[in-house]
Amino acid sequence: MKKQIIVLVTGGKNDDVDTVRVVLFDSYSEAVAFCNQTTDKNKDEKYWTFADIIEENKTYEPIRYEH
Repeated sequence: MKKQIIVLVTGGKNDDVDTVRVVLFDSYSEAVAFCNQTTDKNKDEKYWTFADIIEENKTYEPIRYEH
């Protein structure tokens, strides 16, 4: 069985994280394209969304993203 690519999508308002969801992909290139399309380009907006590829069984702290 092929291992899927895990994308964590977080969203929120100002510095707060309000939503978290996981999206699975069969292709790394599709996952990268999704992250690029989903992540807000202007990180200074009041409401924001960030998508990033993550590793299985690793702990992540949900905070507002910084590039």
